[in-house]
Amino acid sequence: MRFTLDKDGVIEELHVYATVEPDTTGWKVTPTDAAKSIKSFDEDDDVIIADKAYFVNDDTIIIDEIDDIDLVKWDNIKEKSFTAGSVEAIIVADGLDAKLVIFTAGFDKIQKEDKELGVVLDKFRDEDGDWAATVVVYNGGKVDYKLDDKDEQFVGDIIIFTVDVDDELTVSDVVYGSKNETDLDVSGVVSDKKSSSIKIGGTEYKVNSKTLVFDVTDGLDDIEEAAYRDVRNGDKVVAVVENSLVKVIYIVE
Repeated sequence: MRFTLDKDGVIEELHVYATVEPDTTGWKVTPTDAAKSIKSFDEDDDVIIADKAYFVNDDTIIIDEIDDIDLVKWDNIKEKSFTAGSVEAIIVADGLDAKLVIFTAGFDKIQKEDKELGVVLDKFRDEDGDWAATVVVYNGGKVDYKLDDKDEQFVGDIIIFTVDVDDELTVSDVVYGSKNETDLDVSGVVSDKKSSSIKIGGTEYKVNSKTLVFDVTDGLDDIEEAAYRDVRNGDKVVAVVENSLVKVIYIVE
């Protein structure tokens, strides 16, 4: 709806764009032309493609579902892909500019991000009172995420994870730390460190500018960010290796 107020704060003019009520198949939208079947998102031009193109801007309000309302950031969903027609929404527009988007079906069909590799630096309650974690993401910087399950990751864990459209992190696997659910970690003593390679336990691996390094000599709970220059021959390390490339190094001793 749209409304205007008079000088006393009383509603002066009220315009209802659409009404929604539950029915046996989901949600009944009146008028029916307010209900849109979403074909895709265009991240380059910030467009929602339905019966026509609707442009999204900073003023567009986006809501994930009608019976448990949460605001959604366009930046968190614009890269997502889904089967055309599997997602439905009410779109209130001014011409071609979307003013309000409320998903009524299929929001859970919007695909999650690809799996990421990261290191948990901290776990805390955020300003909303929800559990969150600070994660250093390989090739992605340091980010605070809400947690799907606070007991699935602990400070010091190296994790493989996904992030949904609400910026909520879900752990797929713990590579090293509180659990060990993959075969990506190797351990041993550094015997030959060079600018672009490192030999761990007698095996040579490549390193690059994206390689993350942490000091856990005081325990995983006291993990500290470090740099490749801090790694020395004779150090005992644990490393995460994919295709002979070291992505994470933990200095253990």
